[in-house]
Amino acid sequence: MRLGIHMAQKGGFAKNLKWVAEIGCKTVQLFPGNPKAWNLGNIDLQVIEQNKNLLGKYDIKPLVVHSPYLINLASSNNEVLKKSKALLNDTMARAAMYGAPFVVVHTGNHGGQGVEKGLRQVIDSISALMPTWPDSVQLVLENTAGSGTAIGSRLEELAQILAVFPKDSLGICLDTAHLWAAGYDISSQSGVASMFGEYDTLLGIDSLKLIHVNDTYVQCGAKVDRHAHIGEGEITREGFRAILNYGWPVDFPFILETPENGTFRDKDNLSTLSSLLDE
Repeated sequence: MRLGIHMAQKGGFAKNLKWVAEIGCKTVQLFPGNPKAWNLGNIDLQVIEQNKNLLGKYDIKPLVVHSPYLINLASSNNEVLKKSKALLNDTMARAAMYGAPFVVVHTGNHGGQGVEKGLRQVIDSISALMPTWPDSVQLVLENTAGSGTAIGSRLEELAQILAVFPKDSLGICLDTAHLWAAGYDISSQSGVASMFGEYDTLLGIDSLKLIHVNDTYVQCGAKVDRHAHIGEGEITREGFRAILNYGWPVDFPFILETPENGTFRDKDNLSTLSSLLDE
């Protein structure tokens, strides 16, 4: 497997990539622009090529692109939905330029229209957009904590989306903090085995493309998204040990999205994860 972090934007790509390589990252995730804006901003193709060369130099792969937070493919607001689709298309195109194989997107919020209608809106949105996406980039749906009107907190909901599309056309990203908040007790080896067993039955384990590995301060099932440093929250080291050692492909990415991103705490969290790996 490959351990890495969500890389900070401040300071620039080259400087930040050098630092994450120095602390031991083997994979990295980033935003393609301002995560809270409807426009990704201008790009310099020469700089992008230089950045791709740096990724190769440091042997950091895969590069994972996390889509901006504003995208809501489940929205019943036509204007929001239109802008969400346009921004997702731009993000997929930008990921192809970066050489990133995955774009992670939150499944969205139904806004009161109900889970089933929200899921149908997500399916319809992806169906309309998918033919235009680069073949080199796969959209990866991230599970949610289940707060408010968010959809995708239950594995059954994610399975309902994937079932509509050809096999391997979409992927899944599991966030450990979101799993816990949604009621999946992954604090023990048996709990982890149970969750992954359910996942395999519903979605097929091969659909899982990456894991956001985060601890959390909230109680199991609280439906609140609050990330914590590894080993300082409720999930327990036993749970993380079981997740890390479940038996992953050699290049499977684990991405940290812990607090104080871009500081020494990233190194601390990486060290903690490394200490939990079986020899």
